[in-house]
Amino acid sequence: DAAAMVVDRSVVNDLYGRLYLRRVGEQLAAASRELKRSLERAPDLAEAALRLGRVAQLQGDNAGARQRLEQGLAREDAAPFVPYHARLFLAEPSESLADPAWAEAHYTEAIVLMPVAQAPALGLSRLRDAAGDAVGARRWLVRSLVAVSPDREDPWWRYSSGQHWRVGERLTLFRELRITGPR
Repeated sequence: DAAAMVVDRSVVNDLYGRLYLRRVGEQLAAASRELKRSLERAPDLAEAALRLGRVAQLQGDNAGARQRLEQGLAREDAAPFVPYHARLFLAEPSESLADPAWAEAHYTEAIVLMPVAQAPALGLSRLRDAAGDAVGARRWLVRSLVAVSPDREDPWWRYSSGQHWRVGERLTLFRELRITGPR
């Protein structure tokens, strides 16, 4: 939620007041505490490491973010969306830190993981555009547009809604708990 409160981080000081930014910072700090607590209880929880990395990134701690995001890449048993998001998040600051080769490598690896995903294709288009390669930028943009279909999936679209994909499973467990009592 805190990430959504800031539409464009490149102009954050021009668009948002101090009180508003303080509230965003407080939400990020609270998320960081909760995610760290989750990792203390379950150190192998790849999604918690991924989300903690994203929070660190949003807090401006790129070194801490990179460490956590690379943990997500190292987990071979993680759900496919974990390394996909880790690649997106590792690429993002590289665009603005003038390391386009690093960003391109991560966006390309994200596309290998999710071939029709929109987010890495748009990232590659932005990189090509920033490099003055209008043809390359257009090629990635067209690739993204051609992939549009009702069945198209991009885990990035669902990232902000957390683990909504587990709602059915959790409701079933809750119903069982109500009927049979604690296990």
